[in-house]
Amino acid sequence: MIRRRITIAFLLVSVASLLASGILSFAQLQSVRGITEESFIETAYENLQSLADETARVVDRRLQKYSDELSIMRDCLSDIYTNPDRYKPADAPYLYAIPKDTLAFYYFTDPNTSANMNEVRLLGNAKRIFAPVKKAFPEIDNIYFASENGINMQYDSNGYTMRDSVLKKAVPMRGRVWYLSAKESGETVITDAYKSVTGTGYVITLSTPLFSGGAFKGVLGMDIPLDTLDVVIDSITIGESGRAELFPSAGELPADGPGMLTATSQLALTGWTVLYSIKESEAIAPVKAVDDRISQSITLFALLLMAILILTAMAANIYANRLSVPLTALAVEKERISAELDVATHIQSSMLPHIFPPFPHRKEIDIFGIMDPAREVGGDFYDFFLIDEKKLAVVIADVSGKGVPAALFMVIAKTLLANYALMGKSPKEVFETVNNILCENNDEGLFVTCFMGYLNLETGGLVSVNAGHNPPLLKRGGEYEYYKTKHGLVLAGMEGAVYPESETVLEPGDILYFYTDGVTEADNLSGEFYGEQRLLDTMNRNRGTGIEELCANVRQDVAAFAGEAPQADDITMLAIRFNGKKVGG
Repeated sequence: MIRRRITIAFLLVSVASLLASGILSFAQLQSVRGITEESFIETAYENLQSLADETARVVDRRLQKYSDELSIMRDCLSDIYTNPDRYKPADAPYLYAIPKDTLAFYYFTDPNTSANMNEVRLLGNAKRIFAPVKKAFPEIDNIYFASENGINMQYDSNGYTMRDSVLKKAVPMRGRVWYLSAKESGETVITDAYKSVTGTGYVITLSTPLFSGGAFKGVLGMDIPLDTLDVVIDSITIGESGRAELFPSAGELPADGPGMLTATSQLALTGWTVLYSIKESEAIAPVKAVDDRISQSITLFALLLMAILILTAMAANIYANRLSVPLTALAVEKERISAELDVATHIQSSMLPHIFPPFPHRKEIDIFGIMDPAREVGGDFYDFFLIDEKKLAVVIADVSGKGVPAALFMVIAKTLLANYALMGKSPKEVFETVNNILCENNDEGLFVTCFMGYLNLETGGLVSVNAGHNPPLLKRGGEYEYYKTKHGLVLAGMEGAVYPESETVLEPGDILYFYTDGVTEADNLSGEFYGEQRLLDTMNRNRGTGIEELCANVRQDVAAFAGEAPQADDITMLAIRFNGKKVGG
């Protein structure tokens, strides 16, 4: 009985829909007659050009991100050469000690070059610089540094291949194009695509020269597989005859074939060309096919109606017997959402500073931070950046709620806070401006607790504003204690809110520790909270440790307290040690 009703209902809806769509389709086919061939071609070209321009911008942004990471690694590596006494010797295995297809950090020397093992052990510290970047950007094929003394430090999984392709062929790293170009220009360069000597396919190389005390020390580089950039191009489908290509060189483009529509756009960073093309005949095919379709539609309509009725009856019967189909669709959708959340997790983690020390050339401060979301993405964030040469901005915040909505609100709040701080506004002005903006169209009722401070790196003066956030802990010489500040309303809580400023002065050796309520409100299976007093006790047990070890020990203590209880909230920490202005620093 139920199956019969489903079949009848399905048939009635299908017949009605078919009749309505047939009438509308016939009317639309008649109106399409007025569209000219020229308008189709013009529209197709505009779409091609728009695709080419947007693709060029996407590739440019990706190359710029790699270049920025390379510059940060260069500054860290330069500090190793400039201040060798600050780094312990770190062993690095020789190339022949690396197993096949193993991600590893190793060294080898150019042909006819003897390794200075003191320099090798000093450069062994580069693994701490290379590894976080490789983890954040797994698409990078390899990261390496070639010194002017012929010592080469490499981080990749190509060591087995390097033995044959580099050492046995006696290829000196100092003679490669990427090395000579960076050394000669004195700035970051991007090579044209070439076939990798390790047999991993075509790659491009980003390389930058390294100087210490004004002396040239070598070249830092990273290889990006060309497929990483091609995937942006290949993801776009342009009809049946269309093609999309990236030409990573300064050479001439292939000549256009007869009857082709072509659009090109150049990358701002390299001058490479993105090319999109499609046959004119395909672009105007709808115009030529309209008349035929109109004449065929009337004849086919009656036949189609009969066929649809038969197929609909069969489909309705099958549908009644296969109720599992929607469940399968739901599983596929769940898998898609999970994959997208994985990408969102990677994007969010890459937005937060993750290379420490972030300013190796600034000795006035040490900084370290971690963020552990409760779900794939979270609403907590921390940030720090130099407003000018002597002023450092520090931010930690917690968006209400969890998951994707909180993460999106976090991105907006983080961007607004940084933008207005860099415009020269005081912490009070930044909070009052950002609060009013976040209050607009905040239909979901989200809000942000936030602490922002400006630290004068010369005097230690700290000017801060607290929008309903947990008070930080401050160690002045002896033990940690809570640093009580004036409080304002949470951001996005009420338009026109006023935020008072607090001021203090840090002395050399003082440490500020910031956290979100995911630390103090972590609970165990008994429902007991970790609490502010337990956090204070843990901090003072670790008062003699460095800031990185401090954060790790607090995180470990919170996890031990929670036990088997699931993490209910994002856990975020940020610690800053003020060292004071160094003489000659």
